[in-house]
Amino acid sequence: MAKPFLGAACLAVMLSSTGAIAACPIVPAPRTALALDGFYADRDGTVVDASRREKRDRAVAVYEKVVRRVQAGADAFMTRADRKAGQCALRQLAAWAAASPLTGPVDGKQAEYERNWYLAGLALAYLKLKPLADGPQSTQIQDWLRRMSDGTNAALKEGKIPGNNLAYWAGLALTAAGLATETETLMDRAHLILRDGLGAVSRDGTLPQELKRGSRALSYHAFAAGPLVLLAYIAETRGETYDKAALARLGDAILSSLDHPQAFAAAAHADQEAPAAWNLAWLPAYRRLVPTTTMPDPSRSSHFLGGDVPMTLEAIRRTSER
Repeated sequence: MAKPFLGAACLAVMLSSTGAIAACPIVPAPRTALALDGFYADRDGTVVDASRREKRDRAVAVYEKVVRRVQAGADAFMTRADRKAGQCALRQLAAWAAASPLTGPVDGKQAEYERNWYLAGLALAYLKLKPLADGPQSTQIQDWLRRMSDGTNAALKEGKIPGNNLAYWAGLALTAAGLATETETLMDRAHLILRDGLGAVSRDGTLPQELKRGSRALSYHAFAAGPLVLLAYIAETRGETYDKAALARLGDAILSSLDHPQAFAAAAHADQEAPAAWNLAWLPAYRRLVPTTTMPDPSRSSHFLGGDVPMTLEAIRRTSER
């Protein structure tokens, strides 16, 4: 009589395991290094080459899918205490950590930038999941994040990251990884990038490097503000000093130009495209740093900023106060 009982028990375990796998499908990591060059047709990045952009989108589709999937699970855990969603996100992170994509050399300048965006997005999502991770998961995931940050640090040292918004995103990647792995040297390096970024803000609140973007100058100012505001928020939670006046000038220049872009148009010598809603998802963090009476209601989510931004801010605060 024991044999049929054991067989049924094993079958139940197998079915349960199969159900768990079906409920939490894992996206396999790429087996080859990311290889991408830029997708703009001109040096200053004002005109997109459609075929290059399409090539880029195909190459990064799996990375963006996983970043968004991990962030969705992390936000479900943060907002609804959905442990199953959080554990599924951790399993996805652990699977990629085991495969170690984006830790070795990448091919092309765009690939360097993409690594920084994915490191920032995944590390900020992991901050939300960290209380749920078990010991082996934490070790494996944090080791992967550190090795990705090694690539970011190397690219900065080798001059592969321009001193514009791309440097600020590298800084956010480093400080997010630093918070996630409790590595002070990463956060120290990122704080220097914050200092330099705010030091580049002109008296009128513009960033000279982003004014070169022509009709995209306002959008690229918004894109540059995202990492700078998050870096400033992290500095604030850690009791570190930064140039809040420069941050306010940058934010005010962007906000005042959303409805009246004439100043940006004159400075950039081109009519301005309006920033997309996701490109203003940093505003909840900015509001906490700089008193602002008039502010649009942007998207609250950006995969560049860890997913749901208010939840990202809460995870940063919780981590920084430990």
